[in-house]
Amino acid sequence: MKKTFKSLFLSMLAIAAFASCEKEPEGEGGGQKADGLTILAVTDGTLVPAWTAGDEIKVAVGSKSYDFTATTAGKSAKFTDDGSLTAELIGDNAVSAYYNCSSARGAFRISGEQTYRDGKSSAAIPMYAYTMNAPANNTLAMTFKPLASVLRVTLPVHPISVETITVRAAEEATVAEGAIAGTYVVNVAEGTVSVNADAESVEMTFATPLDITQGGTVDIPVGWFAVNGGLEIVLGYESTKEMKFVAGAEGTFKSYSDADGFKAGAVVPVEFEMDVNSFPREYYVTATAPATGKGQSWSAPATLDYALTNAMAGSTIHVAAGTYNPTKALPYTAAEGVEIGTGEELNGFEVKSNVTIIGGYPASPSTGAVADASVNKTILDGNNKSNHVLVVGAAKVPGEKVVIKGITVTKGYNTEENTFKLTYGTEDDAVALTGNKAAGLGLINTEVELENVTVTANKGNQAAGIFGYHAKVTMKNCTVSKNSTTSNGGGAWFDNGCELIVDGCTISENSATHETENVNAGGFYLHVGEGETLTAQVKNTTIYKNSAKTYAGGIFLYDQSGNNGITASFESCNITENTCNMSAALQTYFAKATFVDCIFDKNVASGNGTINIADDGHVHFDRCHFTNNQSANGGAIQSARIIKSGGALVAEKGGSITATNCEFTNNTATGRGGALYLRGTGATYNIANCTFSGNKSGHYGSAIAGHNDGTTAITANIMSCTLVGNTSTTSDANKGRTGAIGIEKAPWNGNVYNTIIAGNTHIISDVTENNTFVSDVQVTAGSLSRKYSFVGSDYYGSTGATATVTPAFDYTTMLGALNNGVMKLIGAASANPAVGNGMPVADLKALANDYVTADVLGKDQNGTARTGAVAGACVTQ
Repeated sequence: MKKTFKSLFLSMLAIAAFASCEKEPEGEGGGQKADGLTILAVTDGTLVPAWTAGDEIKVAVGSKSYDFTATTAGKSAKFTDDGSLTAELIGDNAVSAYYNCSSARGAFRISGEQTYRDGKSSAAIPMYAYTMNAPANNTLAMTFKPLASVLRVTLPVHPISVETITVRAAEEATVAEGAIAGTYVVNVAEGTVSVNADAESVEMTFATPLDITQGGTVDIPVGWFAVNGGLEIVLGYESTKEMKFVAGAEGTFKSYSDADGFKAGAVVPVEFEMDVNSFPREYYVTATAPATGKGQSWSAPATLDYALTNAMAGSTIHVAAGTYNPTKALPYTAAEGVEIGTGEELNGFEVKSNVTIIGGYPASPSTGAVADASVNKTILDGNNKSNHVLVVGAAKVPGEKVVIKGITVTKGYNTEENTFKLTYGTEDDAVALTGNKAAGLGLINTEVELENVTVTANKGNQAAGIFGYHAKVTMKNCTVSKNSTTSNGGGAWFDNGCELIVDGCTISENSATHETENVNAGGFYLHVGEGETLTAQVKNTTIYKNSAKTYAGGIFLYDQSGNNGITASFESCNITENTCNMSAALQTYFAKATFVDCIFDKNVASGNGTINIADDGHVHFDRCHFTNNQSANGGAIQSARIIKSGGALVAEKGGSITATNCEFTNNTATGRGGALYLRGTGATYNIANCTFSGNKSGHYGSAIAGHNDGTTAITANIMSCTLVGNTSTTSDANKGRTGAIGIEKAPWNGNVYNTIIAGNTHIISDVTENNTFVSDVQVTAGSLSRKYSFVGSDYYGSTGATATVTPAFDYTTMLGALNNGVMKLIGAASANPAVGNGMPVADLKALANDYVTADVLGKDQNGTARTGAVAGACVTQ
């Protein structure tokens, strides 16, 4: 053993060696000299298990450095240089050696950006060795110690491929000592390492994503450091997704061993414990799940509250059959000084992330269970106490939405007004849901798709079943039934800013009733306020047996600001058996709507009209069927709120109506307009290619009645229609003589083109009087021009004057019976004047206007192209 003073002297020489990387000159002739030194290098066997032939180390003696290369491999390997360093040159000097030295001797770097390829990091573990022993037989043994550590991260079994691993201090944690990566300098004499340039994180990128479906282990070279408050490890996958875990959160995490006060490299194991709620995943929910369950499988289920609270966007929540009652209070706010309380009415289920919820699994499911909501009922039940059973308020995020399938929402209850609010959205676009709406389902400031969802038996002050506000909503095969309010909106109410698509749904048996107040919209309610808009596309949907005390048993479209902010389309819908005082099937105010291939059947209004179009709105009906509807006035469609008028459709106050290719059959009004009551002021009505048959009224117009409430003229164009077999029934002879078309008050300007009006009757005291002129057309005030048209046995030609045709038109032999909504002409032109004396097709097309196109006028009610000059709604025979 050398003496102490010599050790100190040699240590000082080793420290001085850091100042230079000057290399000793090579020997003459190149290659290792005969007396060249061999270094026998030994690793610790853990951090660097073995040398590889060709590895290089830098050896420092005094102020000189020499490059050595491994000629063998293994835990112990031989290194030689070109013979420049000899035992004689070493003498009594200390010798230090470095592996993976990135700059000057004793300085190294742990990269903060590493690549993982072929099972290894691109960052090699730096090592150093130091000895004051003299060589023996030209061989110097040196033991290399690591200057860094390895985080050995064990990854969980999970069905993802890891693309990056990031190591950093946890949020609010501090690096108390050293650095996670960066540049370091080692003092070999003292065995200490100091940080020269620090980095607070390491990110390892995988050249090929690491599949951890069976788990995995990754070694990450890091510097020597200590972190107070935890080390965060982040797995990146699928480009943007992350999973996180914090190691040592309760104390100090160290990346080295420090036995006897000296730091040393170490393999630091970290078991990545998955936070099961820190990434999108599958959740499994049963009605009997324990409160501690995390829902990772059907055998380890969670409660629904747990899943909804913790699921991140992109997660799927599978819900087994059963009844789920909300037990967690929704985040209500109230006006200053208003006490919210703690009652069960505050409890509800809340969807605050863009997740998918699927109900309909068996009550006791096992792996592989399949959802079938028709068999397995998954019921969210408010116990007739919750203000809102389910509220969807997940933020609108491009590419994300909430999806809910196979769920029943029932027994919400909020029949009294209150000021409690639920607010959703950012500070700039926040909207609130009040406590007296959406007893069943609230859709607020969100994007949501509902499929096979049933909302039933909820009771509310307003919007008992569904209430949507600033929401983008798609409904497929959903049912909204038997919900009731004491104000407006029994079934489904969509308000400001909604974008709505409804397909294949049923809205039935909902009601809006009150003992003393007027309440509206029993079934389906679309409403906007000042400066707002709403769009709706509804198809293949049934709206039936809904009721309201005042207006709109079935459908209500209402722009309260008067700006026509509602645009709605209905296609292939059945609107049937709805009831109310007025507008049993449909009421519109300042709304634009189209109805195509829809059926309006057996709707009953105790007052006016199955359909009421009011206040500057415009509604277009195409290929629709109005059958068996009843009202006091306007049996099918009404344009006025005159009591007992409009059996099917009523238009009033400037509301315009277009009906093309429609059937009006067996509609009844005890007052005016068995099918249509067109009343108001300044409106335009266009009726083309329509058949009216079997309609009844007790006053003017067994098919169509006209009336003007003001001084601005009404214009009505009746083009290529057939009005046959309509009846006016009354005990008053004056009222009975009203015609299929009856005009009661001017200014009302009607134009009849290419139309057949015949075989209409009136009954007085149960005695039929066949006065064909009075029974077919009655104009008490206003005007009704007739061109290329047949009225009774009379023919009106191109000028509007009567003309002679041979033979005269006889509907009993020249017009077939009603079949599939049309009445076909019988016979050729020589035997039937309606076949050749109608309006020429070119002239018909010239009647096109803003509401009826030339293409529509160029075809008949069945869509058959018109040729020649055939009168009436149907040209086929």
